[in-house]
Amino acid sequence: MRGRCVATIAGALLCGQALSQTAETGATATAPNVVPTHVLRFHLELHEMLPKTVTVPTGKYALDVTNGAVLAPITVQVSAAGANGANAVVSETTGKAADSRVRTLFTLTPGTYTIGIRSRPEWTATIAGTKQ
Repeated sequence: MRGRCVATIAGALLCGQALSQTAETGATATAPNVVPTHVLRFHLELHEMLPKTVTVPTGKYALDVTNGAVLAPITVQVSAAGANGANAVVSETTGKAADSRVRTLFTLTPGTYTIGIRSRPEWTATIAGTKQ
């Protein structure tokens, strides 16, 4: 897929390696090379992740987290609220040392998800997936 770019609904372009990553989700796994139809962007600030809350329709997403807060690589976790109230990690991706962002692909099903940084549990945001 190198050299191929895809325009997303959000108006962004996804090119090359961003399209070839794979992530697991709660009930299903996103197949390799599946082109997302939406992009969710988050940014790490000094003491928080922004935006704090987003509500989006279900579907295939490219999650893009920009690391503007720490110099070390970060691990981004996406957790889903379980039936018993506990959160279960459905996706985890670690950036490379020189990267200022972490990207992953996942399929968002209806429900509430928490995105966070493993080493900084206070840096979280909420994603609400709604039926289209």
